[in-house]
Amino acid sequence: MKRWIYFLMLTMPACAQVEHPQLTWILDAANAVRPVYGLPGSATVGDPAAERVVSMACSSRDCVMKMDAALHSTSTAPTVETGRGWVKGSPSKRGLAARRAALTPEGPALIATADTETYVYFLWSQQFARWRDGELEYVAPAGQGDVLSLRASGDGFDYAVAREDGTWIEHYSVRDQSVMILASLGPTGAVMLLEGGGIMLASADDVRLMRPYSGDEPLDDVVFAISGVGQFIAVPGGFVQVNTPSGVWLLSTASAEPESFLLPPPASPEAAQ
Repeated sequence: MKRWIYFLMLTMPACAQVEHPQLTWILDAANAVRPVYGLPGSATVGDPAAERVVSMACSSRDCVMKMDAALHSTSTAPTVETGRGWVKGSPSKRGLAARRAALTPEGPALIATADTETYVYFLWSQQFARWRDGELEYVAPAGQGDVLSLRASGDGFDYAVAREDGTWIEHYSVRDQSVMILASLGPTGAVMLLEGGGIMLASADDVRLMRPYSGDEPLDDVVFAISGVGQFIAVPGGFVQVNTPSGVWLLSTASAEPESFLLPPPASPEAAQ
């Protein structure tokens, strides 16, 4: 009996330090960035790591957050939470450490990140800008309409814009300030231009993932039965956050067989006590 008691005393601390792999980050309805732990379909949402975030977008390398009247860039390196707190290299529970920052107009923004620069569309002031080497440079507006999504591409950026005659995808060249029409989507709901060339479209009843050509044959569209989509957000790990009245969904876009799952709501502070 004494041996079993001694064994339990040794193993209990190890159980308390079970590691929870981090899937991604999400931006919740209260403008807080939260980590998501676990596995697809069996995930939990952690405590806020940054607050007062009005907009966010992430690539495979960086997350760019719009907070108040400033942009902040952070690393998307995966983190691990243990029973004894956060491991070295992860953000503190008080906030995400910014690597770069720049003053901007107030209000929400559409953000597209690339390896060396970031493109931003400020919704309230209706301005496009390029953020590179810590400097914010405004570029000429590329047409009238409601800009819905932004993607870094080639010598500039692609953007989806809704007008009276439907939603269009256009390319703006920062080098020569030219505009090229890429596609017409007709009337749409929420739109997201994905890194690598794909497009995500929302209708009243579902979400359609249109993947780019692979070799000589186009890939079939993938349809998710998710209704009432109000917003798409690019988050790390090959996921897209989908905000709906029923809650937050995550869609995997990088895998050969994309999947979707609904996240549980974050635990309330009262429940954690």
